[in-house]
Amino acid sequence: MPYVDRRAFLVGAATVGLSTSLAFSASDRLETMAVSHNALWNGIAITPEGRRFVALPNWLGPSAGVGEIDRQGALHPWPGNEWNNWRAGGDAFKSLVNVNAVRLNSKGDELWVVDAGLPAASPRLERGAKLVVFDVSSGTVKRVHSLDRVLADPGASPNDIRFHGQHAFISESGMGSVVLMDLGSGLLRRVLVQHPLLVMDAEKRPVMVDGEPLMWPNGKPFGTSANQLEVSPDGRWLYIQPLNGGLARIDVALLTSAAATPEQLSHGLGFWVDTPPLSGSAIDSDGVLYLNAINDCSIRRLAPNGTMETIIQDDRLRWADAPWLSPDGYLWLPIAQLGWAPMLRKGVSHLQWPTPLFRLKVR
Repeated sequence: MPYVDRRAFLVGAATVGLSTSLAFSASDRLETMAVSHNALWNGIAITPEGRRFVALPNWLGPSAGVGEIDRQGALHPWPGNEWNNWRAGGDAFKSLVNVNAVRLNSKGDELWVVDAGLPAASPRLERGAKLVVFDVSSGTVKRVHSLDRVLADPGASPNDIRFHGQHAFISESGMGSVVLMDLGSGLLRRVLVQHPLLVMDAEKRPVMVDGEPLMWPNGKPFGTSANQLEVSPDGRWLYIQPLNGGLARIDVALLTSAAATPEQLSHGLGFWVDTPPLSGSAIDSDGVLYLNAINDCSIRRLAPNGTMETIIQDDRLRWADAPWLSPDGYLWLPIAQLGWAPMLRKGVSHLQWPTPLFRLKVR
């Protein structure tokens, strides 16, 4: 089943300022841990000490890129300097243009930020696609890894990142591929470019919101290629899928082998489970995957043996994006509302404000 296309970066009337307040809901399983009144968030990372960092994409216009939610539930630009203040014409290598993911390293002392380098509804900027590594304690930048060379295709777009051992794994959703980074040397290489299991065909399997397929402004069905990815806790498997589903996996030892040929890698990536369109995923220490399903606003649990069940369905889960599974068994769910934003809804905003950050007990 062939798959194509990439994540949208939406245009709409939005303010740059951040405004949040704290609210709790003990009446049901979804606890509201914070809300935002004018900034969308599409990912969260929580340090061992409990600091909460969120990704702030520029889908509605210029954005701070990364924010931190304080103990009172207020959202602040982080690190709170020029990195949060990109404007048209600015140096795309020295500020956050369009953040698509935030992720902590294995020690929890570095925040890795995936910047797609795409201004809203515009081509990727020179030196814009990058990985920015921040020191969590000080907020200073330790390293910036440009992705321009490894993602030479104008349509390539970095999406999300995971770590295991001496490697980082980055999903590339524009063309459909995987970028590998050797954490010791910083060497980058791109593999599985436009593999059929990574490229999305939105016409054959549409992404649905409010019972209707999402469409680009040009009238074509919305979709993105290689998107969600996870690594099993034992380091055996890398799981990956395009936005609209069909989870594939590949042996990590094969994927990271410098001796593996493109043909071996291509044959090594195999279809695993028929998953629905997903907006986010997480994996626990037992290898159980938690999947945020778009079409029915649900959370699925996928066991290592391939069996899948729905653990909650709630219409408030409007594009629950890249979640965080905390050690105490809570799944933190930033509600991104991508499918309700103007560009995918014929220029009309269907966003509901404020947008919440939920948590759900899953273990």
